[in-house]
Amino acid sequence: MRPTIGIVLYQKCTFFEVALAAEILSKDYQIIALTPEGKPHISSNGLQFSNTIAYNKFDLTNCKGLLIPGGDPGSIAENKDIDELIQKAVERSCVIGAICAGPFVVAKTGALKGVRIAHGYDKEHLDFLKNYFNDVILTDEPIVLDGLFVTAKPNYNVDFAFKFAEKLKVISKEKANKLISYYKSTKVNSEGKLHHVEIYVSDLERSKQFWSWLLCEHLGYKEYQKWNSGVSYKINDTYIVFVQTETKHLEPSYNRCRTGLNHLAFHGKSQLHIDELTKALKERNITILYEDKHPFAGGQGNYAVFFEDPDRIKVEVVAP
Repeated sequence: MRPTIGIVLYQKCTFFEVALAAEILSKDYQIIALTPEGKPHISSNGLQFSNTIAYNKFDLTNCKGLLIPGGDPGSIAENKDIDELIQKAVERSCVIGAICAGPFVVAKTGALKGVRIAHGYDKEHLDFLKNYFNDVILTDEPIVLDGLFVTAKPNYNVDFAFKFAEKLKVISKEKANKLISYYKSTKVNSEGKLHHVEIYVSDLERSKQFWSWLLCEHLGYKEYQKWNSGVSYKINDTYIVFVQTETKHLEPSYNRCRTGLNHLAFHGKSQLHIDELTKALKERNITILYEDKHPFAGGQGNYAVFFEDPDRIKVEVVAP
């Protein structure tokens, strides 16, 4: 019987972060998708997993490792089955790989006590989750191998994949490093591209209703991270963060004519897309700016719709 690797899937996980690792290991291992109750799972990039096993039904007898993607693991924060699975896997010396927010899933079991890790959390997230990471050695390194654990920051899925394979002794350290260099040299250079934008808002709940609708339903984003005072949305390698402004900083209120951000502009798919979005905005009673010049308020050749978010940040969506 082939040895197994379990992939821990959960609602709002970002499967692509472990996809390369699964592909690399599939030659030598049987890759098994694990879900909370053994139900089918549709991944962040639309891939459907129909043949899954529940966390508490997975047989660790022949298991050599677990892969845990990031995303928003809030749906399994109180799940005891995943805690027990990870604890038993550690007892059996299985290699545990966790990327981005994945280390939280391991940390909440206590298995990372005294372990150095890489992670995808900022200071605000860590303050909120401090009870889980109290005894964990947090680093700013992109990837860390410590004992049974391989952890990585977001956007280091290539390094993570080959270092996980290295930990399993599928490939040597030298070969892992060479393959990482090769894969990265063939990727499109992201230097200088926008990584993320963070915006403070006066009423987070109101802003979430607006931006979730716009970004997720009309512009192809996915909810990326979520915590008490903030939320983010991601598309490809770029994400937008919205954070609740502290009460003491609410005045003076935002005004786009003052120094600072004036507006956010997004690519639309087509002129038809702009027309459909304009109709949807009106149905939600969102005012179309410069309507007397719409859809060429930005000038001839710039087919776009302009409107405002709840804080009156101007938003533009423009056709190619």
